[in-house]
Amino acid sequence: MQINWFTVVAQIINFMVLVWLMKRFLYRPVLNAVEEREKKIKSELEDAAQKEKAAAQEKEDYHNKNAALDAKKSELMDQAVADSEAERKKLLEQARLEALAFKEKMQKRIVESQEHLQENFERKISKGVLSITAKTLSDLASADLEEQIVKSFIDKLGRLKEEELAELKDLIRTDQAKTIVQSAFELRQPLQDEISNALEQISGKNPDIRFVTNTQLIGGVEIACEGFKLSWSIREYIQSLEKETGNFVQQNLTSK
Repeated sequence: MQINWFTVVAQIINFMVLVWLMKRFLYRPVLNAVEEREKKIKSELEDAAQKEKAAAQEKEDYHNKNAALDAKKSELMDQAVADSEAERKKLLEQARLEALAFKEKMQKRIVESQEHLQENFERKISKGVLSITAKTLSDLASADLEEQIVKSFIDKLGRLKEEELAELKDLIRTDQAKTIVQSAFELRQPLQDEISNALEQISGKNPDIRFVTNTQLIGGVEIACEGFKLSWSIREYIQSLEKETGNFVQQNLTSK
C-alpha cells in the first residue's frame, strides 16, 4: 500500500490545529475556571481560618475580661466592706469625741461661771486700789517732786543704750529738728537748763527745745524729737502696777 505523504502531513497539521483550537477555546476556559475556583476556595478557606482564629481570640479575650471583671467585683466588694467598717468606726469615734467635747464644754462653762464672779470681784478691787493710788500721787505732786523727777529723767537719759544715744544725738544735731519736752508742771528755768545741758552733752550742740505743760503726765517728763520719744513719770509705775496686778489676777485664776 502506497502512503500519501501529503495526506499524512495534512492530517497532522489538521490535528495540531484541532488541538490548538480545543486548547484555545475549550480547555483554557475550563482550566481558567478551575484555577479561579481553586483560588476562591483557597481564599475562602484562609478567610475562614482567620475568622476562626479571630473568634478564638475573641473568646479568649471575653474569658479574660470575665475573669478580670470577677476579680474587680471581688475587690470592690472587699473595699466596700472595708470602707463601711472604717466609716462605722469613724462615726463612732466622732460621736465619742463630740460627747467628750460637750462634756468638757459644759464643765468649762460651770467653772467659768464660778470664776466670773470672783474675777470681777478681784478686778474691781485692783481697779479701785489703782485709782486711789493714781489720785493720791497726782495730789501729792509738787514742784519739789517735779525737781526729783527731772533728775530721774536726766539719769534715765544717761542710761540709754548706745544705739539709742546715737539716734537721739543724730536727731538733735539735725538742723530742722524740733525737740519738745513735756512736763506735768511748768518747769522752772533751772530745771529747763538742766535738761538742755543734758541734751547738749549728748549731742554736742545747743538744742532747740520747746518746753510745754501736759497735765496728763502724772508727775513726769517726756522728750520727743523727730519720732524719738523717751519719758519718765509716775504714770509709768501706775501702768506697771496695773500690768503686774492683771498678771497676778490671771495667774490666780489659771492656777485654780
